Amino acid sequence: MIMNKDSFDLDTFLANYEPKSLQDSLKHYLNDRQLTDYSVVTKHNLHKLVPGKTYIRYATISNAGGINPGRNSIKNGGILLSGGCLSKNGYKELSDVLTWTHMMLKLVIPSEELDSTIDRVFVINLTKHYVFYKLFSSEIMDQAFRDMAIEFKKNK
Repeated sequence: MIMNKDSFDLDTFLANYEPKSLQDSLKHYLNDRQLTDYSVVTKHNLHKLVPGKTYIRYATISNAGGINPGRNSIKNGGILLSGGCLSKNGYKELSDVLTWTHMMLKLVIPSEELDSTIDRVFVINLTKHYVFYKLFSSEIMDQAFRDMAIEFKKNK
């Protein structure tokens, strides 16, 4: 049905308008096998994220359109190290989760050499990505993670 602009009633439209929920917008992601047992990060559940106990995956918002986003659009983020914001002086860890605009993540990448891994630490912007999280039952605190956490705290 084509609506004539003269017959369009904005008040009626606004009264009946129901915006899509975040869950509806991301259902093609949430149905993906890679995100089994993951939840969407929102301002309402940021307090549930625990550094060292939370694994993060994310998708760039510009890649979110389409019926089938494809396996390459969901990125392995890594283990949550902290939440905070970026400023002129770099990343700053913040204790108030409602002020977080970024997350610092650690991704352990297996190396081609036997028994070797590469630790990649990076920051993602929460406003440019849909972020998904999964809590671990026990805290991941191997020696390398402890050393990195101590070094990060010293450099704050």
